[in-house]
Amino acid sequence: MTKIFRIGAMAVLAVALLSGCRAVSDSLVDSGRVMLRGLSGVEVAVFESQGATISYLERDAAGPTIVLLHGFASEKDSWLRFLRKIPKNYRIIALDLPGHGGSSRDPQRSYTVESMVSLVEAAILALADQPVHMVGTSLGGMIATLYTARNIKRVHTLTLFAPAGVYPPNPSEFQAMLDRGENPLIAASRDDFDRLMDLVFFDPPPLMWPVGPSIRRYALSRAPFHQKIWNDLWPGHPTVDEHLPNIKIPVLLVWGTNDRILDVSSVEVFENLLPDVETVLVERLGHATVNERPADMARLQRDFLARHTGQVAAGSR
Repeated sequence: MTKIFRIGAMAVLAVALLSGCRAVSDSLVDSGRVMLRGLSGVEVAVFESQGATISYLERDAAGPTIVLLHGFASEKDSWLRFLRKIPKNYRIIALDLPGHGGSSRDPQRSYTVESMVSLVEAAILALADQPVHMVGTSLGGMIATLYTARNIKRVHTLTLFAPAGVYPPNPSEFQAMLDRGENPLIAASRDDFDRLMDLVFFDPPPLMWPVGPSIRRYALSRAPFHQKIWNDLWPGHPTVDEHLPNIKIPVLLVWGTNDRILDVSSVEVFENLLPDVETVLVERLGHATVNERPADMARLQRDFLARHTGQVAAGSR
């Protein structure tokens, strides 16, 4: 009986320790996120419109405003390491897309591309009283493109990091998976998450404790709602092709040559339809451009803005 008691006690202790490790891991990651926000000079705020709450990061400054939109199943904090390299004289607004990150999640709401663009429009109208520099990646790139096309007088420049919104001449590995009924962007298990990391990065970062376990748990916890958003987005999402000829402002287009989500041949479509586009192809880079090479992507952004605004890159690091 004593042996059975000891085994039971050890089992209870193991569960307690495991739960504690998870709590410690998540706490450390949260603390690290707060520290990165501080280093980037941003604070969290919220905006409410159309029955939804939009969470965003803001860095105040007297100069032009940059609005940043992340990709599907990502969030505003994915820009933090990128933001550390953006000059301090630029004001920053990094939005959580509807249903993502700290923004409200409503099972009864329809998260179509149109509804997302509408909420982004409302947020920018309320938060920025001057024309802005729009920046988006993946799904955020598509939304930034549609926003710009609809509000061309409110946008100075547009930067797109591997944006969604066109069908590439050469279908990607991701498209082939979708055709087979698979969606690797929805991580419902640890194996799914590890496969996702391998798919979106050319050189996936090591997911060491405490960051790796915490990020995995977060992704798995959000998977059901990400699936709901995906069902609303796909397959009826619009393309941006018809809007591109009307975007007659400077556009920076950046693509990794090893993108397995949105094939680099998409560049041909954008270059054929955009009136004023600068294209940068980056070798040995996957789909997660800003996450994989934040300093390099920030440098491209910085130089592009300097060419088109005349702003001195004060405070860049």
